[in-house]
Amino acid sequence: LLQKAVEHVKKRHQVGKVSIAGVVRTKKDNFYSGTNMKYHMGNISSCAGRNAVYTALNEGDDKLDTLVEVKYFPEDDHCEVVNACGICRQVLLYHTPLKVIIDKNGILETVEFEELIPFAFI
Repeated sequence: LLQKAVEHVKKRHQVGKVSIAGVVRTKKDNFYSGTNMKYHMGNISSCAGRNAVYTALNEGDDKLDTLVEVKYFPEDDHCEVVNACGICRQVLLYHTPLKVIIDKNGILETVEFEELIPFAFI
């Protein structure tokens, strides 16, 4: 899953934009990708993880299993796992049970989504 996200973000990277890719695996073992090319003025983009989830839902594959998001650093050609923003966490809440690969102080872990938003507004 992580490798698919790395491949996707490198393929979709655009010079001058912060590039993030998300990949979600569904219970049917299908993979859906999403990209976020952050623009440098205001919040005029949609997060990669949400875009991946929306792509899966658009295809009718709504039983999600695991999600990961990575940020690409083209200056030295490496990627790092990034954790979902608050808006994404609220959206993902509606698609649990779901596992998420997170960066916990430099250590990658797969956690149940409920650990990320224990007192969620429903």
